[in-house]
Amino acid sequence: MFNHEINPFPVSDKVTFRNVDKTITLTVRADGTGLVTGLKRVYDRLSNVTEETPDAERKEAARLFADTIFGEDQGKRLMTFYGGDSLAVITACGMYFRGRLGKKITKAQKVK
Repeated sequence: MFNHEINPFPVSDKVTFRNVDKTITLTVRADGTGLVTGLKRVYDRLSNVTEETPDAERKEAARLFADTIFGEDQGKRLMTFYGGDSLAVITACGMYFRGRLGKKITKAQKVK
């Protein structure tokens, strides 16, 4: 009898974001190592963003953050949800990572 569960996507979650009176619910389904690798690239990119960074580059960095966590389709939806406001998307993704996703990644990596 095979009793071991195989799950190539051990990091899974559902999160709801609010924007005034609207909400959007997104899902995460990924492997911990892939998320860590992607988030390292995001951190490197965000660490170079300043007030002087052109808006297009800030939006690109915000979109990279959202895409890394949620995938391209949902990342695009999150950018649209916040009206293309890169700071709002970066803040929302950062809050989600610090408050919940980071713990889920750590837990998934310990299971190995």
